Amino acid sequence: MTPGEPRLCFVTGMHRSGTTWLGHATSAITGTRLLDEPFHPNFGLRRVSDWYLDPDRLSDRDILFDGLRCLQDGTARFHRKVDLKRPLSTASVLVRGSGTERAFHAFHRAPTAFMAIKDPFLLRMTPLLLASGHRVIVSVRHPAAILRSLDRMGWRVSDRGTGDRIERMCAWWLDLYGPLLADPRVLRDQGLFVVPHETVFLDTDRLGRALAGFLGATDAGKASLDAFVSRSTRAKTVKPLHARQHDLARDSVVLSSGWRADWNMEVLSRFDRHVGASYAQFLAAGERCLDRASQSQTHHPEGSRASYPEKRDKPQAPAAQ
Repeated sequence: MTPGEPRLCFVTGMHRSGTTWLGHATSAITGTRLLDEPFHPNFGLRRVSDWYLDPDRLSDRDILFDGLRCLQDGTARFHRKVDLKRPLSTASVLVRGSGTERAFHAFHRAPTAFMAIKDPFLLRMTPLLLASGHRVIVSVRHPAAILRSLDRMGWRVSDRGTGDRIERMCAWWLDLYGPLLADPRVLRDQGLFVVPHETVFLDTDRLGRALAGFLGATDAGKASLDAFVSRSTRAKTVKPLHARQHDLARDSVVLSSGWRADWNMEVLSRFDRHVGASYAQFLAAGERCLDRASQSQTHHPEGSRASYPEKRDKPQAPAAQ
């Protein structure tokens, strides 16, 4: 990274876990911009073709680090896919690019020192992002709550694994969050801020203060963040029946744990048998992050410089015989 390039902060977590809210909360801090899902396989960077990059694949590591370099130096290129079922939208994308592409170009026309990237599909790459010197905010939501949200949207559960949909949902959840649990040092990394959806939204004022501390917000940034948190978590909408993808006007206290009433105790016990111990680790990590960030107001993404592995040369084609 060169001195003129922006510092990056990442917001990630399994989809339907609250990453959009956290992304908007992060961008509400004055001087930050939000880039939404640049590693999405449909409208993100051109090299991305799979959901959720895999840290065990060297090709995905290359996609990650090459992509971050391009996002920072302004050379990124994005998918412009055709959807025949949405001709007007497709025409707009083909001419102007996706919303993510337009936000990327807008950033580089009027750059700031800090760019926030919200992308669920980087969740499994969190340890690599931390090792590279970035700050990462990870949203963690109970798989039973995510499953209820998927049902509301009409989205399917992964076909990977065996068993019924509850068992497959738990296996999917563990697979995506697993890299954060594989090494105990990850959940204690100073650059990580864990946000357990079920507990932190019971006290959004505390969450706002902690986020401001973690991101090193100025007084103006804190005021902007406080206004967003208040506006988006004290609304009257309790349990939406609509299939709108994002609703940033909810009653946060009900939102945090209201989903439990949708499942009987037997089903909740099944979830607990599969993910209870792992979920408890994230709850504890979230408390540590809230305490640490609230006590320290000096952290700022500009204080650390990211470093990436050297670009690997593409393998040479074998010489003709």
